[in-house]
Amino acid sequence: AAEPVPATPPPPAPPSDQYALADEPASAQPSRSVSVRARNTIEARAIAHSYKKTMIPLLLLVGVLLVIICGVCIYIYTAAQPEFRGNNYHKTVLLLAVLSLPLAVVMFLGAWWFHHETSGRT
Repeated sequence: AAEPVPATPPPPAPPSDQYALADEPASAQPSRSVSVRARNTIEARAIAHSYKKTMIPLLLLVGVLLVIICGVCIYIYTAAQPEFRGNNYHKTVLLLAVLSLPLAVVMFLGAWWFHHETSGRT
């Protein structure tokens, strides 16, 4: 005959620590101190600061390119012959001009915001 299965579940496993080594007892595991967390916070802020400093010229460059695209599109739109003003190409150029200028404003505002945050002034 088959043996009966015990009704009690096995004991729960002890909580695992991501910093524990396999051969170390639980009492020897290092704990994350306040100074380690503070150092990590300072490092994260320094990385964010350098990221923002890097993004400022890129945002300005993209904003200037979008303004140039808008100017070229407006020039193409106004210089078009009257017989071509109703076709799809003409409408696409107008749409590109209308969309590129607000995007350029967003790029300039982002560059200004990052400059404001990284310059140290409030």
